[in-house]
Amino acid sequence: MLGEKAMAKLEARFHPPDRRAGTYIVVGHVTWPDPPVVAAPLIQAAPSLALTSAPATLLATLRHLVRANLRSLANLESIQNEYWSFVRL
Repeated sequence: MLGEKAMAKLEARFHPPDRRAGTYIVVGHVTWPDPPVVAAPLIQAAPSLALTSAPATLLATLRHLVRANLRSLANLESIQNEYWSFVRL
């Protein structure tokens, strides 16, 4: 579409400590405006988050991680953490 700018979008995944291999919870999606310096990223909770045992805690942690890494989408993608991962969509 002409005139529209592409937005970068990441899927935030939480990997519980008691997970089976490859199992994770989609916490939400983080969307960066283009250009990213204009506004903060938008965080949208995943509908499936309501089915987890601590949805508010997971969403609060996601918000904290995004605030701590506002400068760059790449910062979130490269987080080295056994519980959290961010995948570009």
